[in-house]
Amino acid sequence: MNKIIIFITPLMINLSVLFSMETECNEENSQKKHLVTKKPMVAGASNFILDQIHLATSSFVREHGLTEGDTILIDTAQKEALLRAATDSALPLLMQSSGGAVSNTLSCLARLGIHARAMGSAVAGDVFGGAYLADLTRKGVEYRLTETIDPSQGSGACYIFITEAEYVNTDGSISKKIERTMGTHIGDAGSIRVYQDDIDWMSEADMFIAEGYLFCETARDAMFELAAGVKAKGKLVTLSIAAGFCATTYKESLNQFIDEQVDIVIGDKSEALTLTNRTDVRDAIAAWQAMGKKGAITCGIEGAYVFDDAKIYHIEPPSIGTVIDATGAGDGFAAGFVAEILKTGDIVNAGKLGAYCAGSVLQVAGGYPPESLAKDIALGLPWFILHNEIN
Repeated sequence: MNKIIIFITPLMINLSVLFSMETECNEENSQKKHLVTKKPMVAGASNFILDQIHLATSSFVREHGLTEGDTILIDTAQKEALLRAATDSALPLLMQSSGGAVSNTLSCLARLGIHARAMGSAVAGDVFGGAYLADLTRKGVEYRLTETIDPSQGSGACYIFITEAEYVNTDGSISKKIERTMGTHIGDAGSIRVYQDDIDWMSEADMFIAEGYLFCETARDAMFELAAGVKAKGKLVTLSIAAGFCATTYKESLNQFIDEQVDIVIGDKSEALTLTNRTDVRDAIAAWQAMGKKGAITCGIEGAYVFDDAKIYHIEPPSIGTVIDATGAGDGFAAGFVAEILKTGDIVNAGKLGAYCAGSVLQVAGGYPPESLAKDIALGLPWFILHNEIN
């Protein structure tokens, strides 16, 4: 008689990360708080800002008062001037896409099969707002417009200039690096007022993600109200710090929010050091661990650190091909991280899935992962990323 031998491999086991498929948790996992046994839903509040991504030269960036690799806020006059300059210089427009840190994360979550909801402010009737909402719908993200405090500013827009910058090494040789320079006009995206029906809509999700940019004076109260309403329903609250500018400018509000409302904090190394007043990323993490938080800190080519209230793990960066555009890579990391947290609660695998999603975003323009992402996850590719325990 012929014998049939079936080998069960780790790749087969990890097919469960395809969130478009209904799965059942075992008895142990079903008793863990915040694990989701149905299709998860994540809702977030974000700056509804239309990204316009151009190929540019280093000289163009400098001539228009920008520093290569930096992100700055611009006013309406600067927004119009940059638009004219890009048009007059015939800069190639790679694409325009619905942006905002948390919107990018939600778009990636939708690609992973998560039910994603976005809340924000935009003028649906103007050219930027209309394009933004249409693109968000195309990506499979459900949206809800809030009441704006100041509609006179128009919808938000961000000009992203992709350049190949040259740097002189200590030995005199020349290295080239792809840089992303951003001029962001918040517009009415940063003025949000919420009501009880907005809070109820958000509270239907398993997790609420707040964006660091929305801790400005005209949106801060809305973030605290949404988080408090979500927490009252027993749901998770996550903070995406979003940018070094946010950590510096809204430091007091963000720290209060972390202390009072946040379960999970996600940011990069510089943001973490700024908010915690530390000089070492592990000390910054320890400060948040002492508060009972879990989260992830990305460190560029050095990988990332993930942590719960007891342990810290270092996640190696994934092996990727050519970097096309760094826009939204950190937001992609956030998507993979929270998706796995909701599904299994495994902090290490959450870091690996986050790193893989970030790597996928780096290889395309526009901060939106390629269609191949779900297939790669089905093959178990994220789980080959290396990690080690720090403490």
